[in-house]
Amino acid sequence: MLPLWYVDETVRRALAEDVGKGDLTTNALVPGNLRAEAVIHSKGHGILAGMSAAERTFTYLDPEIEIQWQLVDGSQLSPGSVIARVKGQGQALLTGERIALNFLQRLSGVATATR
Repeated sequence: MLPLWYVDETVRRALAEDVGKGDLTTNALVPGNLRAEAVIHSKGHGILAGMSAAERTFTYLDPEIEIQWQLVDGSQLSPGSVIARVKGQGQALLTGERIALNFLQRLSGVATATR
C-alpha cells in the first residue's frame, strides 16, 4: 500500500490538473447545499484497487462525505458489482467523480493485469 502522503499529493495534483480553480459547470448548475448520493459499480470483471485514492479525492472536496465501501482492495469484480455508495455535497460528488473513477479504473486495470 502506498503511503498516505503520496496518495494525497497525487490526488492534489490530479484535482489541480482536472479542476483547476473549480468546476464551473457544476458550480453554476448545482446548488451548493444540494446533498446527493452516488453508487459506484463495476462494468466488467477484474480486481479492485485504488480505493484510498478514490476516497481521498472525495474527502479532499467534502471532508464530511460518507463512503460505504461494499468491497475491499483486492476483491474480485464482476459486471454490476457494487463497489461503494457515496453521500455528500452534490458539487463535491460531481467534481470528484471523474478523478475518483479514473483512479479506480487505472489501478484496478493494473491489479487485474498483474494478478
